[in-house]
Amino acid sequence: MSALPQPDPQQWSDATVADLRAAGLDPAGVAAVLASALAEDFVDGPDVTTSATVPADARGSGAVVPRQDGVLCGGAVAAAVFETVAGADPVTVRILVADGGRATAGEPVLELTGTLGALLSAERTALNLIGHLSGVATATRQWVDAVAGTGARIRDTRKTLPGLRALEKYAVRCGGGVNHRMSLGDAVLIKDNHVAAAGSVTAAIEAVRAQRPDLGMEVEVDDLAQFDQGVGRRAGADPAGQLRPGRHRRGGPPPRPPGRRRARDPVGGIRRAEPGSGRRGGRHRRGLPGRGRAHPLGTRPRPRTGPVCGAGDRAVVGPITGRARRGRPSL
Repeated sequence: MSALPQPDPQQWSDATVADLRAAGLDPAGVAAVLASALAEDFVDGPDVTTSATVPADARGSGAVVPRQDGVLCGGAVAAAVFETVAGADPVTVRILVADGGRATAGEPVLELTGTLGALLSAERTALNLIGHLSGVATATRQWVDAVAGTGARIRDTRKTLPGLRALEKYAVRCGGGVNHRMSLGDAVLIKDNHVAAAGSVTAAIEAVRAQRPDLGMEVEVDDLAQFDQGVGRRAGADPAGQLRPGRHRRGGPPPRPPGRRRARDPVGGIRRAEPGSGRRGGRHRRGLPGRGRAHPLGTRPRPRTGPVCGAGDRAVVGPITGRARRGRPSL
């Protein structure tokens, strides 16, 4: 195992690469995230504690076990972490619960077999990622369940942690949500600062249409007067970012121009107890505030005994816990 593991999709198992691609994730992009994450643990050299206490040829097995029920996300990402740290040493990661599936407290979601030193050195990075992404997926599913039967859909925002946008937006999809913009250039979203710079909602819409008539457009409004301007200029959607739920309802369903569907998208000041109340307001989509204020899904490795290569004894690894922090959101 090298001092600083270098993620390389070409050295990952075919199953891991295939799972990432099936999830809509770029293996090279995932490798870049893992390189940054692993550098935090290996910047000062190898895992000195594991090197001192675990024989280099010791092999064993273990499992990743959630501490609470939730929606799993990041199984293939965690597998890539273990495969990266193991390097040339064979490691087997068996995914027991697919991304988007229900994780049950106390029931394994991943099983691992390989060199004990690699498994121990990789476990914190793997748990951080799978716990974080599962927390996002779980929070999203709670919002999706809250609006079930209303015709509303849950969308995310660009309020993602730097470097983790593709993974966090994938977690939203695993929770049943819908992705909004992935970047600043794939769609138009006119916000209050753009309106202030342009002079009015109407002026902002016209300026954007003059440059990029090919892109979908949304306008964030602060009051019903701005809402009327957006509807009058036939913006593709009108996210009412700062209107309280009662004012969404008083606005009434937005008119639909010929050949185009219009939706209102409340993105601020909504609690999970409130979403169902929007049925009368004709809402189609809801924005997740800060990825649903998700907490990481608590996970822990469950170590098992494994034979030490070339010796008659058995290596036993004590439990290492990964607890979810209570009382503060991780996102």
